[in-house]
Formats: sequence, structure tokens, C-alpha cells
Amino acid sequence: VEFEPAIVGRVVAPELGRVAALERARQLPEVDLPALTVHSDGPPPARAWADRDPVAAARLVQARAALGEFAQARNIPVENLLSPDFLRRTLWTPPVEPTLEAIYEALLKLGARRWQIDIAAPVIEEAINRPAAPRLEPTAETATKVAAQTAVGVSSEVTHG
Repeated sequence: VEFEPAIVGRVVAPELGRVAALERARQLPEVDLPALTVHSDGPPPARAWADRDPVAAARLVQARAALGEFAQARNIPVENLLSPDFLRRTLWTPPVEPTLEAIYEALLKLGARRWQIDIAAPVIEEAINRPAAPRLEPTAETATKVAAQTAVGVSSEVTHG
């Protein structure tokens, strides 16, 4: 890259190195360029779990809630109890035999500290082996029926009360 000597001054001079580096990068063959996306070996983002694996999504909701309650009761950040990545990895792909011992080992291999595992492993084991009953979201039809019954109940109380 060549520049007119008149334009190269104190203001432009620092940019010359960047421009030269960009020019060198532009001339590289495609195979020498870094990948545009990096493949992750972890689970998908939590927001996609419900569509991809509703059972795993329910486990995550249950475990997050339990760890959140534990953390709140002790006034500590929930991330200190266990890395969110470790929690997601263990719940997305639990051990084949999800015993407390197997979960303990899986968390240990991921790099969790023993005190974190002592707290989180029972929560994870319960979310995997004894999931909470799913909450049913009211449908539009159910909401309409409830509203109609409530209205009838209110009007009969007014007339009979």
C-alpha cells in the first residue's frame, strides 16, 4: 500500500500499520483464514432446550429453581454454587446410570469443586430421577371457561347474597 507523502502525517501515520495488516489479510487464501463460527462441544443454548428436548428443559428449570432457592437463602450468587455451563452439560447429557455417585464423578470431571458438587449433585440427581410435575399453562379455552364460571358465580352471589 502506497500513500502520497503529503497525506502521511502525525494523524494518519498510526493507521498505516492497520491498513497494511488488512491488506495482507485480504490477500490470504481462504484456507488460511480463521473459521467464521466455532463448533461448540456443549449443549445448545438453554432457550432452545424446550424445542429440542423438553425433558431436559424441565430438568434444567427444576435444578435452576432449587439451586436458586439455596443460593438466595444464603445470600450468595447462584453461579458460585456451580458453573452454569457444568449444570447445563450434566442435565443435557446425564450419565447413563444417573446415580448420585455418577453425577458426582461427571461434575468432578468437568472441573467442579468438591464443595460445589456436595451441594449441586443431589439437586441434579433429583431433577433427573424425580422430576417435578409439569406446570400446565392455561389454554385460551380454559381461561374462557374460568372467566365464565367466575362471572356466573359473581352474579349469583349478587342476586342471592
